[in-house]
Formats: sequence, C-alpha cells, structure tokens
Amino acid sequence: MGWGDDLMYLGQVQAQNTPVRPTRKTRPRTISALWQHEQLISTQHTDTLDEMQLNTNGKWKRPYHHSFGKHTPIPGKVHLTEQEHALAEEYKDFILLCPDAKTNAHHAQNKLWPHWQDLATQLNTQYPDIPLLRLKHNEELKDLNDVTNVMTSSIRHSYAIVKNARCVITTDGFYHHASASHNTKCIVIYGSCTSPRHLGYPGQLNIVVNDAHSPCYTIHENCEQCKHNMNSIRAEHIVEQLEQYLNLKQAN
Repeated sequence: MGWGDDLMYLGQVQAQNTPVRPTRKTRPRTISALWQHEQLISTQHTDTLDEMQLNTNGKWKRPYHHSFGKHTPIPGKVHLTEQEHALAEEYKDFILLCPDAKTNAHHAQNKLWPHWQDLATQLNTQYPDIPLLRLKHNEELKDLNDVTNVMTSSIRHSYAIVKNARCVITTDGFYHHASASHNTKCIVIYGSCTSPRHLGYPGQLNIVVNDAHSPCYTIHENCEQCKHNMNSIRAEHIVEQLEQYLNLKQAN
C-alpha cells in the first residue's frame, strides 16, 4: 500500500470514529508514519479494520476496486506536531509540481506523465512571479529545471508543506489525497489508468482521457494505451486549465 492509501485508510477510521487495529489481508500491519498521534489507530486495539477487502471472487482488493462509481474516498487529517507545522512555513503561495509517483507498484509506469519539464518551463516563463516547488524524498531523483527542488525530511514534512501551496499539480496518488486533506486546490492528471469516479474529491480539477479503455486499472506492468493517453495530455493543456482554475493573468 502507498502513502495515498494510508491517507484514505486514516480518513475512513476518523469518519467511523471507532478504535481499530490495522491489518492487511488479516495480518498485523505496522503503524504508518501518517497515522502517528492518531489515537484511533493502534496495534493494541481489539477491533480490526483491514486495508483490503475480499471480493466475490475471493481475491483481496482495495475498497475502490469493489464498487466502481460508488466509492467516495475520505481524506484523513494527519496530526502534525508544532515543529512539523513550523517546518512547512518556510514555503508560501507556490505551485507544487509532483512528478514522482511511486515506482514499486506493478502498474506504476502506466500513471507516469512524461511532460513535467515542459510544464515547469512554460509556467516559469508565463508566471515568473509564482514560485514553483517540487518536493523530493530521494536524493537520486533527478532535479527539474526552472523550479525549486526541495529535499523533505519525511513524508509528514511533505504533507505539511502541501497546506501552503496555491495549487498542486500531480498524478493520482499521495499528493492529491494530501491536497484534499488540506483543502488545497489541485489539478490531477489521471489519463486513463485510474479514475476520479473512484478516487476523486470535490473541488479538484481532473484531467482525464475518456475512451473505451478508461478507466483501465490494468494488472499489467506496461499498458501501452495508458502510456499513450498520458503522453497525449500536453503541458500546454495543463497551463490553460491552471489559468482558468486559478484565474491567473500572464506576465506582460
């Protein structure tokens, strides 16, 4: 499970307001960093809440894979410390670019958007007064040009910084869930691999390729149609959508 799934799990627990012991496929689950300081989640509680669910075919699936069109995610609220809040205050009123989807999931490659550098260059040219930020969790990740690349100390640090963004631009994953948690404006580039019908939040701007292939939810590592659809979403389109979403005016 990824950080985004941990946020959705946290939101589910907070919504039902019942102490639970986290499990995954009935096995004990370690406490996520995003669940720290949440008294409703503990390995000592009696009642369990599993991250996965058994479908009618007897296979373990995530909740949003069970009822297409019916699942509504609930963004969890991470309990930040005063120090974590203070660390995030270094950055204000910026546009956050999030090119770093997790790569260890079997279908992760199908959710990658290839035009991040084009987007950064165009935004920097057209809106030079708006800072562009990219958060890194790994020193090995290649820097984007025309943006401030920030190495965060933890996933909680990254979560805290999202609150101060003017807008987040991301593919579906941790950052679009964190944006919903903070009520931060967010543009989500879905393409056709997944869908806002199952993972989206009110107020977010969703970029979707609607065709017979969508949503794919493929179990294959490489879906050529998903990759093609992601590639078809050009940086210029994201800039146009951002201008309308934030009511921006280009620099003279």
